[in-house]
Amino acid sequence: MASESDEPISDEVKMRIVTNFIMHSPPGEFNEVFNDVRTLLNNDTLLKEGASSAFAFYNKEQQTPCRVAGDEHHVLITEHNELPSGRFVDPKTKQTFRYDHLKKEASDFQVKFFNYYSSGTYWCLTFSYPLIFCSLIRNVCFLSLRCFRF
Repeated sequence: MASESDEPISDEVKMRIVTNFIMHSPPGEFNEVFNDVRTLLNNDTLLKEGASSAFAFYNKEQQTPCRVAGDEHHVLITEHNELPSGRFVDPKTKQTFRYDHLKKEASDFQVKFFNYYSSGTYWCLTFSYPLIFCSLIRNVCFLSLRCFRF
């Protein structure tokens, strides 16, 4: 129970707590954790400004699947298909796009794929089967294979 001598928690400390909650959300529970911390913080502007990096970290860490506009396949949001500009690459359609980590939506598609993965540093394969999406993304020191049923 709080006493009168307790100091109020600063916005910086609040954001550190909120960021930790979001970054450590269990897989698939992001929306529930986000809604809870949003209610507790009661300041949407502070939440968006202070925790946007945590949203991006969580989506890339969890390799969140994203539907590509106008197509029936998904692409994974990972640090391995993120360009230095913050855009993401869809190797199947040879497009780059922006990703809203809070809304979990892709936008601003550009057919501007310039052999990013054929440079020898990266290679990427995607293959789709009915009801299964698999993506294999390999960096020189990293190999990841995730399969999802939709």
